Amino acid sequence: MIDSDGHVHEHLGTEIKTVSSQISKRVTEILKELWIVSNTKIRDAPCNSFSNKPRFEIYIPSAEIKLHKNKIPSVKIARYLT
Repeated sequence: MIDSDGHVHEHLGTEIKTVSSQISKRVTEILKELWIVSNTKIRDAPCNSFSNKPRFEIYIPSAEIKLHKNKIPSVKIARYLT
């Protein structure tokens, strides 16, 4: 999920964005089950977006990613945090 719909910033953390409330909810549940702290924000769609649906942005702080990187299989995390 991070490798397709997410961004990894070495010092800022990782973001996963989706327009699906169900996907957002399930990703957040999985992170909680893995004891990974995250925050979710709901934002309106940008005016130039192909979708007019609000988007869900799941943010995982950099410290959490570094602490739990072995629990999260991701090419992007491996590339930026090794």
